[in-house]
Amino acid sequence: MYSAPTITAALAGFASVAMAGVAGPKQLEARQAPPKNGYSGKATVYGGNLQGGTCSFSTMKELPAGLFGVAMTDSIWNNGYNCGGCVEVKSGGKKIKAMVVDKCPGCGPGHLDLFPDAYAKFSGNPGIIDVDWQFVDCKAEITEPLQIRLKEGVSSHWFSAQVVGATRRTKKMEYRKPGGQWINIAKREDHNMFTEASGVGAKVIDIRVTSHVGTQVVVNGIAVEGDSKVENPAKANYK
Repeated sequence: MYSAPTITAALAGFASVAMAGVAGPKQLEARQAPPKNGYSGKATVYGGNLQGGTCSFSTMKELPAGLFGVAMTDSIWNNGYNCGGCVEVKSGGKKIKAMVVDKCPGCGPGHLDLFPDAYAKFSGNPGIIDVDWQFVDCKAEITEPLQIRLKEGVSSHWFSAQVVGATRRTKKMEYRKPGGQWINIAKREDHNMFTEASGVGAKVIDIRVTSHVGTQVVVNGIAVEGDSKVENPAKANYK
């Protein structure tokens, strides 16, 4: 479900977690806003895990053209807040663009664990390299509308879903019953699923998702019982 960085990187990550202690709500909220100049840290390489990664992108057969895969340090994981987001990674005068699809547990601050083809763009020798990176949008590589993917087993009494194929990171998911108001799904699982344990109380709902910059996309008429579909495409993507 997640990447396994080198032992050296993992030990460094454990040390940083032990010193940091347990983060409170304000600390977690602050972590969602990256430094203005991006991050500096280490990068390692692992086998890569798209469909089985912690972001739960099980329906993604491949990454969009022009994007590589990356596992992100758990120090800024924030229950999958950065899943599906794109990062620009630089090292040694070279740069790539990658999508966050997995978590790197025990990695230190600013650490990335790259898919093999991504790491090969910087070095032919597996090890640890210094990198600078920042979050960017995925608009150039993702030109299709985003999708709302329902977890198998959803119903009016239990609901869980995620956003797939978005051009930006997703901050919030809400649902609306016929004739009702928008209701925020407060719980976001570590594996990148928005979950309403008590259900949505209707067989058909609308879903509204909000990106990290505030742009929104609405998908109407999503069935959660009967004719429900795992993949529910929108008519647009985040602006």
